[in-house]
Amino acid sequence: MCGIFGAMGNGCVADCLQGLSRLQYRGYDSAGICVKGEGLSTYKSVGKVSFLMDKIPSNANGTVAIGHTRWATHGKVSEQNCHPFVSYKGTFALVHNGIIDNSKTLTTKHLSGVTLSSQTDSEVVVHLLEKFYQGSSLTSAVKVMEILEGSYAIAFVNAKENAIYLMQHNMPLVVGVDKDNNHFVSSCIKCLPSSCTKVAVSKEDFVAKVTRNSVEFYDKNGKAIQPNWSKLTGSLLAASAPVDKGKTHMYTEILQVPTSLQNCHAHFAKCAGIGLSKVQLRHFNRIYLVGCGTAYNACVSAAVATRGLLDVDVIPVVASQFVCESYPVNNKTLALCVSQSGETADTIVAAEKLNAHGAFTYAVTNTDNSRLTFVCKESINICAGTEFSVASTKAYCCQLLMLILLLVDVSYATGNISLVEKQKVYSTAGLLPSIANNILAKQSSVMQLAKLISTSSAVYFVGRGADYPTACEGSLKLKEITYIHSEAYPSGELKHGTLALVTKGVSVVNICTHSGLVGKASATLNEVATRGAQAVSFSPYKMPVGNILHLPVVHPLFAGVTSVIPLQLLAYYTALELGRDIDMPRNLAKSVTVE
Repeated sequence: MCGIFGAMGNGCVADCLQGLSRLQYRGYDSAGICVKGEGLSTYKSVGKVSFLMDKIPSNANGTVAIGHTRWATHGKVSEQNCHPFVSYKGTFALVHNGIIDNSKTLTTKHLSGVTLSSQTDSEVVVHLLEKFYQGSSLTSAVKVMEILEGSYAIAFVNAKENAIYLMQHNMPLVVGVDKDNNHFVSSCIKCLPSSCTKVAVSKEDFVAKVTRNSVEFYDKNGKAIQPNWSKLTGSLLAASAPVDKGKTHMYTEILQVPTSLQNCHAHFAKCAGIGLSKVQLRHFNRIYLVGCGTAYNACVSAAVATRGLLDVDVIPVVASQFVCESYPVNNKTLALCVSQSGETADTIVAAEKLNAHGAFTYAVTNTDNSRLTFVCKESINICAGTEFSVASTKAYCCQLLMLILLLVDVSYATGNISLVEKQKVYSTAGLLPSIANNILAKQSSVMQLAKLISTSSAVYFVGRGADYPTACEGSLKLKEITYIHSEAYPSGELKHGTLALVTKGVSVVNICTHSGLVGKASATLNEVATRGAQAVSFSPYKMPVGNILHLPVVHPLFAGVTSVIPLQLLAYYTALELGRDIDMPRNLAKSVTVE
């Protein structure tokens, strides 16, 4: 949610604004920047970073800049609630990601004489820094960390110093260094400048002091520590613009699905599978697949696809539900924890709970050196490449592919399939990029279906068996970026209540990739057409009524990987038809780093 960026030197304003532009997919309700020159100058704007740029004078310059792009949690979207915040004496300016749970208590106890200018919890922190300041920014930061409760990544500047100070607790915050030894701060490792060659990432709480060409790390008690540096390559850093000029990130990322699937498959082979011994894998008697949103849909789809290959329970769980419910966990539990960013707060908390009860946690993510990879005992990268669009597309396809490949490895290790069968599955997975390209060639047909869908008052996605989770993901994509009311149901459940809502002006989207379910799918379509709804099908097989996009026949294990692609395109073209802001839909952000 939200993004933090910091830069040093004469070009710090331009560098900071460029960093915020890369970060704003994580929050774009408002944006702000503080420039430290002779004093502290702050500029704020509601909306995207481009609006902020228009407010900054051309001669604005300084030695240090910190910026923030916001996804609102505390307080409405307004300049008043926009970061950075300045302390009551003007010594400090601060930007913050996360939530301070005890902000009201701290205000009452320590800031009774201070007037708050915003509705945010973040402003409380900058005033606390001022309250405890006695000449040392580091000492003040340590004292503030002692009393804060919640989660936070904080960057702040002191009007008297040419430095950026950092405070981290359960939120991502990294320091990048370029070839000229210039230092940058970012809440996302992939949004550092492409010139960066190494990065410092810590899984522990820390305070840091960053200058133009040095960095000092301290633990939460103020004791100096050595940061852990990792090398960076251009492939690990995000591009700043879509590949296809004039297109959205979402469209470009859908076109990248074939290449992403190829990279995912190749990386799995390079890792020689799941990376756990047969003895370890045979020890497990329960497997949880844990995720949120799109990642959860991938978990459900993988569970349904592979359940017949395993003789243990494979249970998909919404991460936030896992945290507050009593699921059985012990040292015979394997948990595949899925997150595109590796920073999803609910999934991280679920992984920590699983660890505490003895489970073996395994991160399936698109970002190395993310918090989830630190929390889990093992990890694998899905190699989808950076996603900028809030609506996930290529990452979903790679999450699903990787989960299936991992579970097939478990199946082989536990003696449920033979080596020949396993190799056949891996070989079949290698065909998916070609199949994906075949589907992408049908864009003009999807575009026509989108024109029909765009006039609907509501859209219901239906499917049976392995097609139901695909229907869920298709529905999620549509509601995210078109704002059309949309739900997904198992086809057999449609008549158990929802059929009361099916009438003229409503569309029903049917997914059917399995030949044995054509008869039941046809019956469902007849039911909705009889009631005046518009029927649309995505299937390799002939349907009795409505419009259809014909799909290629795919191995049952992988049907969900490819059949979702036209649903992603359907959402994209419907949103385009309605004039929506496709990459930055209202009220959403890319990485949900707060519970």
